[in-house]
Amino acid sequence: MNNIGIDVHIKSMDFCVVNDIGSISKRHKISTSEKDLVEFVKSVGKPRVVVIEEGCLANWIKDVLESRGEKVVITDPKENRWIGQSTQKNDRLDAEKLAKLHCGGYTKEIVHLGGSKRYFKELVMYYHDEVKNRTRIKNKLKAKFRQNGIACSGKSVYQPESQQKWLEKLPGQEHLTWQVKGLMKQLKFLDEHIQDTLTQIKKEAKKYIELTLLLGIPGISWINATTLMAFVGDINRFSNKKKFWMYVGLGMMKRESSEKIYQNHLSIDYNRSLKKVFKMATKAILRAKGNAFKKQYLKLTLEQGLLPHRAELSVARSLAATVYGVWKHGTAYDENLRHGVRAA
Repeated sequence: MNNIGIDVHIKSMDFCVVNDIGSISKRHKISTSEKDLVEFVKSVGKPRVVVIEEGCLANWIKDVLESRGEKVVITDPKENRWIGQSTQKNDRLDAEKLAKLHCGGYTKEIVHLGGSKRYFKELVMYYHDEVKNRTRIKNKLKAKFRQNGIACSGKSVYQPESQQKWLEKLPGQEHLTWQVKGLMKQLKFLDEHIQDTLTQIKKEAKKYIELTLLLGIPGISWINATTLMAFVGDINRFSNKKKFWMYVGLGMMKRESSEKIYQNHLSIDYNRSLKKVFKMATKAILRAKGNAFKKQYLKLTLEQGLLPHRAELSVARSLAATVYGVWKHGTAYDENLRHGVRAA
């Protein structure tokens, strides 16, 4: 197997080809272009695999080469410490080390979705980014009033029909009024744009039957379900619920040596968006009435004396296990069965 390590930049790409015994057979440097990339990869004998680190050009390289039948592996830079923490570092060496790490089986592959699933993920990510932007503008808008001694609580300052009244409360400073009006215009635009984005997400979501199954689980709202579908892509990439827990930030990271455990805490390497989904869903479950997860929480806290935050974590894990089971088996949620599904 020829392992083709590539160190990618916007202007150039450095290649290093390492064979299956770890020897360097070829080096090359080209300008970053589709034509030169394909020509070089085709010049390397088969079987071959292209290895790159996660980055802004990773999807482009993957699409260009996989459309031509090539195998591409995108690796996690955090795991490639031989590259990132080396005292000797340049593009030529980075490409060589990447190829050698993959040859020795020391790289961790990152799953990149393709086709419509990738577009759906990008759409959902874009929605969440715009929601964050809207929150930022809302905070700045209220801050402008508070900075001028005007109490500003509630949501009326965000509503177009009430904004003129708020503008009249400002001191007669032209520059201040101009800034506040600008923030109000931005907020109006973002409100409309977010609604347009949601419409696009709803159109794309119709392609996925998993959505209906996920929406049948307590606590899983429509936006939670679409976020899960976007970031997970294919639930079968996780062989069991514990690996899914690790990915969503609910798994325990355990390290031991000489039969002594010196680390035992929640995973610190996980998908932040999905952990937020399960935190929000767990809060929604605990506010609701008459579901199996709420009963579990009450039993853990009232009967077993578990601290509330630990009970919430247990409920979140049960919810994640239920999502995993329902999605994996393709069956509707049933609260009378363990984790909502019949055991396989």
